[in-house]
Amino acid sequence: MEVKNYAKEQQSISGFIPINVGAGKSNLDAALWWPESAAQTHNDIDVHLIDPSGIERAKGYSGVSVFERTGVSGALQTGTWVIRIRGYNVPTGSQTVYWATHVRN
Repeated sequence: MEVKNYAKEQQSISGFIPINVGAGKSNLDAALWWPESAAQTHNDIDVHLIDPSGIERAKGYSGVSVFERTGVSGALQTGTWVIRIRGYNVPTGSQTVYWATHVRN
């Protein structure tokens, strides 16, 4: 996935990834990673977990890191959850982002 940020216009491009969660599942985890060189300005990319009702249940915080993760503990609402990946501050214009999720039984 590639995310972009347009700081001049103060808007960002988000990616929305649907995750189907069946009955009786618990603990949804999501993680991001993106490559940066030491000479590159740090990109700030956020991950959010949104439940089937459209309510944000968790968001990550990475600080000055190329990793970000978040999760929801306990019983999960059945249905389609959404992982929202947002380029909060991407001064280079775009950034490739890798993601992973895990749902426990």
